[in-house]
Amino acid sequence: RKIDEFLFEALDWGCVLRSARPIGDVDYAGVRSHYIQIMDDGINGIDGISGMNKINGIECDVARVVEELFSTAVIARPRGAAQTLKIDIQKQNRAFNKSKIYVTINPERVMLLKK
Repeated sequence: RKIDEFLFEALDWGCVLRSARPIGDVDYAGVRSHYIQIMDDGINGIDGISGMNKINGIECDVARVVEELFSTAVIARPRGAAQTLKIDIQKQNRAFNKSKIYVTINPERVMLLKK
C-alpha cells in the first residue's frame, strides 16, 4: 500500500519500507534474500543503531535456520506478520542460534513490481 512517493506498507510483513525509486503504479515489492542484512547487535541494539540502519528496519522472530552447503538460510517472521522472509547469510564457523533478530533492507535493493 503506497504511503507517499517513496514509502509504502508491506502488508505481508506488517511494516513500512522505503524505496530509493519513486513508487509509481506497482502491485508488489520484493527484495532478494541475500540483500536482507541482519544487524550484528541483534534485538538488544535496536535503540542504539544509527539512523541510516533504522530505515527499512524490521524486528523479527527466527522461525527456522537451514544450514545449506555454502550459506545459512534464516527464516524469520516480522513481529505480528503473517508471512516469513528468507535471509541468506554466509556460512559461519559457529551455529546460528538467535531467536530474535533485527534486519534492515537498503532502499536501493527494494524491487518494485507489476503484475
